[in-house]
Amino acid sequence: MSIKDKYKVISVKIETVKEWFLKKHYAKRLPMCSFCFALLNDKNITVGVCSFGQTPSIQLNQSLSDGKFDVIELNRLITNDDLEKNTASFFVSQCLKLIPKPKIIVSFADISKNHNGYIYQATNWIYTGLNAERYEWKSKSNPNMHYRNIAERYVGVDKNDVDDLYKQPLSRKHRYVYFLGNKKQKKIMKKNIKLNLIQKGKTKTMMQVINRVFKPLFFKCTNLVFLRLLTTFGIWKVGDFANINFQLSTKFETSQKPLIDAITPIFYILCCAVVLF
Repeated sequence: MSIKDKYKVISVKIETVKEWFLKKHYAKRLPMCSFCFALLNDKNITVGVCSFGQTPSIQLNQSLSDGKFDVIELNRLITNDDLEKNTASFFVSQCLKLIPKPKIIVSFADISKNHNGYIYQATNWIYTGLNAERYEWKSKSNPNMHYRNIAERYVGVDKNDVDDLYKQPLSRKHRYVYFLGNKKQKKIMKKNIKLNLIQKGKTKTMMQVINRVFKPLFFKCTNLVFLRLLTTFGIWKVGDFANINFQLSTKFETSQKPLIDAITPIFYILCCAVVLF
């Protein structure tokens, strides 16, 4: 049975799955939630939960959108550990289909938790690098107190003057973005974003394309044409080495015959010029 046949994704209220956030996720608290989804198996048992909500900062919104499109964050993704491979990717992709368009969605993969964002890469999110270096306030007397609770407790107070507080650097996170909309909307979203877009593991630079595709093709064609030139004009009789080259090139020459036939006259002219002058 395929993953698509075995599982389904439904929209749920956060109250019905809050135990997943409070007990199974490492943050141990409820997120800001605008959309919440559950992954059900073929027995209608919840085996995963995913939530989307407001982003953590206005600055992040401004770097992702010029105000024309809503920005939300995929802030929780929790699944049972015994699920099949690619189930989490299926879960995320189905959640994206259920969210009203258009939207710009951002999510983070925490390096300190050994998260690299493979699920986002598998579902065609765009990598935008690491987030900025940040720190948070911690309490000496209550190390588990969340920094937001500290901020609420010490509103209007200079935290540098509080003996019980100290600054702790936050681990950096991989940041991924997903454009949800039609073709025209996605084009506008990509144009207005102020972050560097890197299709991690997908897009190749122009030099990579040249090195991996055109350079081998160029040298292969050059080898074939030059050998043809040498044998045609009797400059060099094809010996064992040349025969080996031709044998190795047979498959390539057959599959790329139209291309070779098109560039052969050019190489003949160039090679003749080198030989004669």
